[in-house]
Amino acid sequence: MPEISELKDFTINPYENTQFEVVINSNPKPKVTWYRNEEVLSSDDHTQLIADIEAEIYRLAVSNITLVDAGTYKVVASNSLGEASRECKLTVHSKTADVQYFNGLRDISNFLDEAPQFVKPIEQQTVRAYGDVDFRVRYTAVPVASIKW
Repeated sequence: MPEISELKDFTINPYENTQFEVVINSNPKPKVTWYRNEEVLSSDDHTQLIADIEAEIYRLAVSNITLVDAGTYKVVASNSLGEASRECKLTVHSKTADVQYFNGLRDISNFLDEAPQFVKPIEQQTVRAYGDVDFRVRYTAVPVASIKW
């Protein structure tokens, strides 16, 4: 039966890259499958499955982390003698809130409610009498807010 080293929970900032790594001792060699929230992962532009079979090291690399990447990650190793698995939780930290999980369901309600904040305030302007003036501001908010002058 395969034996798998520990996976540890951790928190990461958006847009960073991360890597999960385990050592799997198994004879015969195992079939290794990675999951995120019970969904099978495969290699693509965002995730890479890396196996060094001789060294028995298996990695899952995830690039450009977003909130969608948060959740429970699991690696399963199986062979003719049995199956073993390990899992960990990845939290993607944001300035508003961490994405939390309850019974495997994503709850991003805290993240979705972001109070309006002015990123670029109104600038003072000097205009001639009867001249036109243009006021602009930049803000962030989720959901989108309306501006009243």
